[in-house]
Amino acid sequence: MKSSMGDGDSHVQAGPIRERPSKRPGPGEAGRILVVDDVICLCEGLRRRLRVSGYEVIGVQDGTQALSRIAKQPFDAVLTDLNMPHMSGEELLERLQQTHPDLPCIVMTGQATRQRVLRLSRMPNVMGFLVKPLDHDRLLGLLAQAVEKSRAVAATTPSS
Repeated sequence: MKSSMGDGDSHVQAGPIRERPSKRPGPGEAGRILVVDDVICLCEGLRRRLRVSGYEVIGVQDGTQALSRIAKQPFDAVLTDLNMPHMSGEELLERLQQTHPDLPCIVMTGQATRQRVLRLSRMPNVMGFLVKPLDHDRLLGLLAQAVEKSRAVAATTPSS
């Protein structure tokens, strides 16, 4: 249909533009993540935000619970705080280095000394550090790398 513009030009009006619906990954398609933090609302907030990006997220409140969960089901990555009751994130990382050396871990903390960060960064299973409040884009980037690494290891490991 033609319409006239004030200066004598005319143009064709098109119908409404239909956008393709974006394909969002379903829950768990991007990977299964274990979040370990004693702040329950942080675990829940991360679960909701990461689910939108296709991750399945399980939250636990300390390292002891994390080890119990990991023994029951596989995870593509662990996102852990350092300062928690019962078992610290640092002790959890050390235990995982012994029991699940190929499980990528990302450390999040609100307070850590430079020496502590340097010591933990030397651990082969630690893929990165995030300072609270978390930068969501950086978190997504680190998780994508961790899941990719985890799946690459799984693809080359013979199943028993």
